[in-house]
Amino acid sequence: MRAAWFADGSIVRRIRDSVVRPPQRRGRSRIWLCGISLGGLAALSYARATRATSRHRAHLALSRHADVLREMDEAGGLGQWNP
Repeated sequence: MRAAWFADGSIVRRIRDSVVRPPQRRGRSRIWLCGISLGGLAALSYARATRATSRHRAHLALSRHADVLREMDEAGGLGQWNP
């Protein structure tokens, strides 16, 4: 991930094309984006950009990260967590 992608606005397209669309093509309807530092900023950038379009509203939901992290921890880690 490069800071320039945020500056030129391409981060949203890159996330859509590389992260969101592949699982959608495989029939996934729920896709979770999360991250720390720039990864978190990237997820929020995508959420902000796609929330503005009605086409994406149906599949976009923001969650409180602390609740999700707590669930993961209680499950024994990311590998054991079942969202």
